[in-house]
Amino acid sequence: MFGWGKKKAEKSDKKQQPKVELIKVEVPFENPPAASKPPPEKPLTKEQKVKYTEVLKHFQDESLKLPITEKHASGDEKKALSHDEKAWLTRECLLRYLRATKWVVHDAISRIEGITYR
Repeated sequence: MFGWGKKKAEKSDKKQQPKVELIKVEVPFENPPAASKPPPEKPLTKEQKVKYTEVLKHFQDESLKLPITEKHASGDEKKALSHDEKAWLTRECLLRYLRATKWVVHDAISRIEGITYR
């Protein structure tokens, strides 16, 4: 009922790293070890590149004005993106939203536009 056996099975399935390979640290370190590197980024497919470009061009539009309240009516005040909001829209950010919406461009744009009232 509570799944007690599942936890034991999950723990035994995980591969533990030998203690010899671990680095003993008692204080925070300034830089990670040289052997520690992030995994390589997977290249985008042609379709994904097209969708990324579409989202990027939407937010590069100088005339883009977004509502400043979450529940906005047609006559509510709108404003352009601030410098800080534009700085937040990095390549990685746009790709993260596209992956989160399963590469549906309209959904990604809608979610990102929420930054104006957050």
